[in-house]
Amino acid sequence: PFTEPSAEVDIRCSWEGGTLKVGEGDDWLEILGSGMVHPKVLQAGGIDPAEWQGFAFGMGIDRIAMLKYGIPDLRAFFDSDLRWLRHYGFSALDVPTLHGQVTIKLPPNTSSGMSFRLRGKGMKNTKTGEYGDLYARTRIVLPEKADGQLEEFVKNWDDGGKDPRASLRVSAA
Repeated sequence: PFTEPSAEVDIRCSWEGGTLKVGEGDDWLEILGSGMVHPKVLQAGGIDPAEWQGFAFGMGIDRIAMLKYGIPDLRAFFDSDLRWLRHYGFSALDVPTLHGQVTIKLPPNTSSGMSFRLRGKGMKNTKTGEYGDLYARTRIVLPEKADGQLEEFVKNWDDGGKDPRASLRVSAA
């Protein structure tokens, strides 16, 4: 709907059993799109389509990764599930920035939704030449299946009000 006329490159595939198979089946996956920018898109951006026109094209690098690794659902790239990230070789605490990757050490008691400020890792101010800050937000996802350590933690947590963190506290005496 954003380009007209449009052209695209699709790859034939199937999605049997939650697995993506390339070159077989009756489904198609768009991996490259192009076309003339629709005048209403230009208008919405405050550009006069009677004076200007545009050509758009691009390849979905996430779609290529889906094909390479057999990832069945594009949304998995944006879920921030640590199990998924580790499975595909990403470190849970590595944050991509405009200036390269930054590793964050999460403090104890970090919870979902907390933000961390990465000073000088954001966009460059065109007037001053200084770099702004980038904010990273945490999202903690618990595993669907609990391992022994998590089961023990939950058991102790609900054991007559006993606080399993008590042994971790430092006495002020």
